[in-house]
Amino acid sequence: MREEYRKTAHIFFGIIIALFIYFADRITAIAVLGIVILLSLCISAAIYKGKYIPLFSPIVAGLEREGVFPGKGTILFFIGTFVCLLLFEKEYVVSAVLVLSFLDGISTIVGINFGKTKIYRNKSLEGSLSGIICGFLALFLLMSIPAPAAAITAAVAGITELVSPVDDNLTIPIAVCITLTLLMPLFA
Repeated sequence: MREEYRKTAHIFFGIIIALFIYFADRITAIAVLGIVILLSLCISAAIYKGKYIPLFSPIVAGLEREGVFPGKGTILFFIGTFVCLLLFEKEYVVSAVLVLSFLDGISTIVGINFGKTKIYRNKSLEGSLSGIICGFLALFLLMSIPAPAAAITAAVAGITELVSPVDDNLTIPIAVCITLTLLMPLFA
């Protein structure tokens, strides 16, 4: 149940971050994410050293996996988003955050509860496919990305989530932004 709780929070906070980026101007979004990354690193380091940080310590304790640097996934989520904001169009970054949030969250929740066909590193076909479908829906319905580009991008994100050698909170946004940057001119 703890993993489902973590992934539900992942989806919720991802939507909030996507909305912030959508409504903020690019410079403000970059500045705020940069500050959030620095603060997150400081708070996580303090928690790692055993310090109690009001508000943050209980959240990290409730959401973080055992034996992982406190806030690691969240920090990598912000770093991946920050890098994308520096390099890619803002619309693609919003799309990437939504895909990361829905694909990663839903694939884990479905995989834990309904996954029967293991395909790679204990991940299931059912979870991966459900995440790809949700990523497609986020791109197509929420961001109005043309269906073929949305389908290809969601598939690339799903494969990235499945085989990424590093945390997918870092790699999925970059993979989505690169894919959209390459595909969208074909649909203009």
